[in-house]
Amino acid sequence: MGGLIADRTKRHDLVIVAGFCIAAAALMLVGSTWLPILAVSASIALAGLMNGAIRPSRDIMVRAAAPAGSVGKVFGFVTSGMNVGGAIAPLLFGWILDQGQTPWIFYAAAGAMLLALLAALLARPKAI
Repeated sequence: MGGLIADRTKRHDLVIVAGFCIAAAALMLVGSTWLPILAVSASIALAGLMNGAIRPSRDIMVRAAAPAGSVGKVFGFVTSGMNVGGAIAPLLFGWILDQGQTPWIFYAAAGAMLLALLAALLARPKAI
């Protein structure tokens, strides 16, 4: 789905904004209210779908923002950042669970998405 969207748009920044905002809203909904299990499953599935759908647009923006001859280094930096975040998040989320604050897992995940959105928009080159 993300590849089809990326192929059909020049405004990859808007794809990222929409995807991250929808995903963050879905996670905030799960954390902020009681929902039936099907609604929780649908909300989390929607968040995952949106997170996956933005990846091709993110990759296009990363490639456009990279200096000539440095695309590999930039993708390596981005990938390393995601790996570090993927290693730290379970520790943070485990600590949150130990504190009995389960809804904050969803708030933290939504907050991380909004921070990623801000980073993507700040790094956006003028040519996109």
